[in-house]
Amino acid sequence: MSSAISADNSDIYVLEKSIDVLTVAKNFRSDKVVPASRNGNLTVIRRVENQDPRWWPQGVAIQVLSVNGREERPVKTVYVAKKWFNRGASEGDVARLVNPQDIQNQVISSLTPVVPECQVEVTETIIPQLPSEPNRPSNRDSYTTLASLVTRTSSQRSCANALRNWYRDNSMWKDISRKDRAKIIVNKAQVISNKIRLDGLVDSCARASGKDALIIRSFMEQQLNDDEVSRIDYSNYETNCRKFLDQNGGGNLDSAYFRKRVNDPKSIHPQFDASLAVCIIKRETSSTNFDPHSLNYSFCQVSGRQGRPRSTAHGLGQFTRTTFLSLRDSGQLPLSSVPASGNRTQNTRIFKEMSTDPDMQVESIFYYINYLLKAPSSARIRRMHDQVYNDRMEDWEKAVISYDQDRASAYIQGVHSCRRCYQAAGNDVEAQAKCLTE
Repeated sequence: MSSAISADNSDIYVLEKSIDVLTVAKNFRSDKVVPASRNGNLTVIRRVENQDPRWWPQGVAIQVLSVNGREERPVKTVYVAKKWFNRGASEGDVARLVNPQDIQNQVISSLTPVVPECQVEVTETIIPQLPSEPNRPSNRDSYTTLASLVTRTSSQRSCANALRNWYRDNSMWKDISRKDRAKIIVNKAQVISNKIRLDGLVDSCARASGKDALIIRSFMEQQLNDDEVSRIDYSNYETNCRKFLDQNGGGNLDSAYFRKRVNDPKSIHPQFDASLAVCIIKRETSSTNFDPHSLNYSFCQVSGRQGRPRSTAHGLGQFTRTTFLSLRDSGQLPLSSVPASGNRTQNTRIFKEMSTDPDMQVESIFYYINYLLKAPSSARIRRMHDQVYNDRMEDWEKAVISYDQDRASAYIQGVHSCRRCYQAAGNDVEAQAKCLTE
């Protein structure tokens, strides 16, 4: 497709690379991802220059008219960094068009030769349709519903049957194939991984330099491309921060602070990688087809006369209530999708809401893995590793074994195999998703 297609209405664009937008003015925690167009299912945005934010010099105002071919109602004004709005134009990734119907027609004509009408129709039908995630259920807490369902059953078998029936009728991903679920997960993993990396850099740079975090974030979003963002970790925090100071009037930088931050919850370990979360998700939930609602296999194993579930693990991350709450209370899980809170009652609510929020589940597993990467290696973990390998144990291997100590040997072998496949896939989402499903 050409970089620009002539049109009278020059403020209409078709988006071919996903962007992060702020949904609430002046609130940099209230954001969401607007997905890119998918082979004819187009995301259409309108540039609204007269509403550009004065409170964000590096931002612009836009309206999302349609997402993956579905019309957005109501149309609201949101805000995006100039870098992300403009990044496609220079490479031909953003095209100016008139309206959604014309967009569909022009995309088809730009991808296929001019042939008789009947042949055009045949060509159009073979364009692959990539998955779009369904809306979240209106009731965000399905965990309570499922826990109540478990306590009402009289045996482990009837409990398993009840859960199976519930998943079949109510799961938010029940109409999405296993392959499409895998594509959604690998996309989420990359987006969330990059966001966590950038958050860690901005937080460290702001503390070490005394500069405003919003200004630092805007600079980093403008200066760092996707490849550079994917390589951010605490080993290059200082380099990137000095680059910011050099181009923004200079200032003092506390170099010792970066060394102190090595074990901080928000600092990112050099071996942190999106494939770690994806491959752990495969190990945990492959048998349940990566369902965000899925409960741990032992959920139906009653304990005592109360019939309470023995395990509270659920979703893509398979987090138990105890693990989640302890990490939240100690500041290890600053979920960007919810307000920061040290209140245990609030944390309990957030844990339950994870049952209908795949983003929270994936983000939680990332923070937990990053924490385990920096945790000291216990003698027990080293012995379990030595049962499988005789080579020097890396930090990511210690983290994986710590994540699931019950089946350490089989677990680490499976993650090794998955990561080799994932890394060989490069940036090909189709190939990455295949590693997850096989």
